[in-house]
Amino acid sequence: MNDIIYAKFSSQRKKEYKIITKISNADKGRAVTKEAKYPEGVSHLTQMIENAELLNEQFEGIPLKVLEGHMSGNLLTYDFVSGENLDDKISLLDDDNATSEIIKYFELILSSDKIVPFTVSDDFTVIFGECDGEWKSFEISNIDMIFENIILSNDEYIVIDSEWTFRFPIPLEFILYRCLLHSTRYNMLASECKDRILASLGLTSDDLDLFFEMEQKFQQYVKGDSLDLQEIHERINKHCNRLALYDENMINNDYSVYEDFELTFSGHTIDSVVDLNQIIKPETKLIKVQLNGYNGIIKIISVNALKGGQNIQIQDFETNAELIINNDYYFSAIPELIINNSDYEQISVKYEIIYKNSVIMEPFISSLKSENEYKLKSEDYQHKSEVYSNACNEYQNVIEELKNKCDDYVVQINKCGEDRDIYKSKMEEYQQAYNTLEEEINRIHETFTWKLSEKVNRIIRKA
Repeated sequence: MNDIIYAKFSSQRKKEYKIITKISNADKGRAVTKEAKYPEGVSHLTQMIENAELLNEQFEGIPLKVLEGHMSGNLLTYDFVSGENLDDKISLLDDDNATSEIIKYFELILSSDKIVPFTVSDDFTVIFGECDGEWKSFEISNIDMIFENIILSNDEYIVIDSEWTFRFPIPLEFILYRCLLHSTRYNMLASECKDRILASLGLTSDDLDLFFEMEQKFQQYVKGDSLDLQEIHERINKHCNRLALYDENMINNDYSVYEDFELTFSGHTIDSVVDLNQIIKPETKLIKVQLNGYNGIIKIISVNALKGGQNIQIQDFETNAELIINNDYYFSAIPELIINNSDYEQISVKYEIIYKNSVIMEPFISSLKSENEYKLKSEDYQHKSEVYSNACNEYQNVIEELKNKCDDYVVQINKCGEDRDIYKSKMEEYQQAYNTLEEEINRIHETFTWKLSEKVNRIIRKA
């Protein structure tokens, strides 16, 4: 019966790339197995065997070998390689020696006579995007030759993972850049040591920006769904809190409880999920829980208290987190949770340490804040755009209504014009009749009878 000592499930991937990796103790010694979670992933495992063979042919002439496995049904099995992990070796060295060891590994790879100038292919562009510049490359590219995938054994560098091997050229400088991107020790080096390593590769800040974009696109390709900045950085900084192959490297978490600034409890666990329960002394006003001894990201699952024999949820607790996304709290300092006591008899805090002790935590939080602010601004602009769009639609309706009224006024004006012509014709008729009547009256006034009657009337008025 095999005794499993390590297991990892790559869940944040496309279906065909979801792989279960196990290390187990068997009768013949330790063995490493990879199993496809779904039938679609079997061909992915088969390709790993072919890739390892092709890579070993390519690396002939330098002390760099790729571990080869064999398929048994749907299971890919490797022999367990004993030796010193390059990542572990570098982590124990001082800055100067760590820098030299990194450059030594890079120079070993760059010494291959199989290196050719990089040429862009359609397959490359689909996964990594556009890539300008003059770079070195291999015809077959294993982009996962990072330090933690290298075992030093018998004066050889053994590559224990060839999963992400592509049968087209990829800039070799990008492959070596990924070694730095996924290295804890590199991030902790003094700036002059980092500059020395980058100079050995001839990389500029623009090159680093380009390679980071390529890394993002690669992660997008592996996962399939949208990948936000948080998930990318969790992958990049997996070294901060990863489950290693050996028991002595398991997660170590220290936590403490303070009541009115007095330490009343401290604990230790190797689990990433902590379920803390603490009886509270009467008269305590302030409860402080130190969740861990390092900065990092913590998912707060629940905060409850026992009060009057009833279990209640505490929602008004405070933390020193600089950023909160859903239930994930981002701390650049030692994480603390503060509870104002309200006659609580006991508190229960359950949380998960996602990763800890990252040297890039502060800039990481800053980048997430910027992304979050951009997202909020984008949502605000989208809302304003919708408001403006609705207003424009309303204005358009008003314009249509005014246009219809204008059309009505034109009709009425035209009708008034017709009536005016009729009125004008009538007036002309009346004026003509008036003139005719006036002429007739004047004619009457000139007659003898009219003049005689006028004289008679004057005589009568005088009498």
